[in-house]
Amino acid sequence: MYLGLDLGTSGLKALLIDDDQTIIAHETSSLTVSRPQTGWSEQEPSDWIAACRVLFSKLSPYLPHVKAIGLAGHMHGLVLLDENNEVLRPCILWNDVRAMTQ
Repeated sequence: MYLGLDLGTSGLKALLIDDDQTIIAHETSSLTVSRPQTGWSEQEPSDWIAACRVLFSKLSPYLPHVKAIGLAGHMHGLVLLDENNEVLRPCILWNDVRAMTQ
């Protein structure tokens, strides 16, 4: 069995397939986009982890049989980390236009 995870702007999607590429299960955990100012588009990276936990909980009966995991993610996002690899602020998403003038 193989697990595909796709982190998109609107949600984290999971797809489980078998060796014959037959779909065994699929789940989605929704994500929200914060727009604190005009043109801004942000997400909390901790929400990505929470969404993954939700999906893993739903797919838990299958997980012991997973041979490999494939990952895909949304386009250019900026996650700023401190010297301890702690997230400093929400991720600036690909569709954020606050720096358009520059």
